[in-house]
Amino acid sequence: MIYEKTYNDIKVRIENLEMQRKRDVLRLLYLLSLFIMRTRTVGGKDIEMRYSLWLKEHALKALIYYGITRGLFETYDYAPALSIWGSLTRFINTSNEAERDLAKLINNRLLQRLRLATPTYRYIFAYRLIDDEVEKLLTEMPEDIKRDVEEVFKCPFCGDWKNVYIKFECERHGSEKIIPILYCERCKKRIDKLPEIPERGIDGILHPEDVEYEIEPVSIHEFMEEEYRD
Repeated sequence: MIYEKTYNDIKVRIENLEMQRKRDVLRLLYLLSLFIMRTRTVGGKDIEMRYSLWLKEHALKALIYYGITRGLFETYDYAPALSIWGSLTRFINTSNEAERDLAKLINNRLLQRLRLATPTYRYIFAYRLIDDEVEKLLTEMPEDIKRDVEEVFKCPFCGDWKNVYIKFECERHGSEKIIPILYCERCKKRIDKLPEIPERGIDGILHPEDVEYEIEPVSIHEFMEEEYRD
């Protein structure tokens, strides 16, 4: 009886986790579309054409980190990792789950990855969506997924997300240390770090957290018996 109950419960948990992961992949794809895809008028006529820009990996990692801190993703977490940031190597808060899903999008031919050299001869990646394949998915994407992403990245002043960009500023004049900010072009304001919002902004990716924790060995058999004891 215990093992039957255990199996059914684990099966449900796995199914729920897989559903959450699928939704997070869609959120990641839509996040990419907000900051990569642009619309332009062709030939001075009322014909709009969507096209993709290249987004460097440090900008993408900052956007993903910001989404995690704002509760956008259900299965993503972050941890300190040594990475190329601009032209420097430093510890940043990065998400292994997001890296896994980026690889999945590349394998499914929805995303392209380009290797670039920095001025200091280091290598970074840039990403671009494959327009034709992504357009169909965006059209069929559930509206609640789109709303989740738009709510996180919209400007708190004008309420729109279409004029929000990620920018980088030097920590000080002449410094190679760059700091990410979310900026609304319409309002001419930084939107990720406001006086009335005390939480750390998107630049929190540059401040790895030192979290204390304790570990102890656990017997799976004893855990199952205690968890599902009638």
